[in-house]
Amino acid sequence: ARESQEGGGKEGAVPGAGLRCVRVSPDGCHVACGDRAGNLRIHRLGPSLEVVSFLEAHDAEVLSVDYSPDGRVVASAGRDRLIHLFDAADRYHLLTTLDEHASAVTAVRFASRGRRLLSTGGDKKLFVRSCTTNPPGTGAPALSILASETQEVSAGTVYDLAVEPSGRLAISAGQNRSLCVWDAATGARKRKYEAGADVTLRVRIDPAGMFLATSSPDKGVRVHDFHSGEIVAEAFGHGEAVTAVAFAP
Repeated sequence: ARESQEGGGKEGAVPGAGLRCVRVSPDGCHVACGDRAGNLRIHRLGPSLEVVSFLEAHDAEVLSVDYSPDGRVVASAGRDRLIHLFDAADRYHLLTTLDEHASAVTAVRFASRGRRLLSTGGDKKLFVRSCTTNPPGTGAPALSILASETQEVSAGTVYDLAVEPSGRLAISAGQNRSLCVWDAATGARKRKYEAGADVTLRVRIDPAGMFLATSSPDKGVRVHDFHSGEIVAEAFGHGEAVTAVAFAP
């Protein structure tokens, strides 16, 4: 990963490098955007969407990005099977790179109030990393990885991972017609639900932690009861695969 420039409004744009993932910082001031060319842009939220940092982060498209709950660290994951951690409080400089995955990393998420970093991808594995944040001004990095556990996730590629509001549980979605709920602290599988579609591309949990929404290549969106897995609503109408879904705050 290499930082090519800071600030400068909208400079650093790569023509044709479509966005693949976005994440708003917890304080609502910045938004991190990953594109098909492997670049990570940090914009200041506002009318101009000024680029405050432009990072040549990955050698292939960026598939996932997340902020730590305190907003001090940004994690990016790419098709190059790497995860990069950046210090948002220090001009987004690179903290460390994680290379445990053997294939594309399709999702990276902070959980357990920032004490865990989860990731999954094409190698059908879920990595659960213990981590700790260090106070500013101590000379220590903003985040340190302490240990890592691995779980087999499914019989197919996992495309997305979501963490419920308390940070204690995570849910994965992908190719195997199911949604799996995991203990975010240990990586143990807690429950398995029928997805309602052969493939699920995206999964999101509502802010209250009661429902989850999924989107699929069958042009459908489904809403499940988070605690039972029951499908409580379905909607169709898109002309192509539904590649994103979200709950309003």
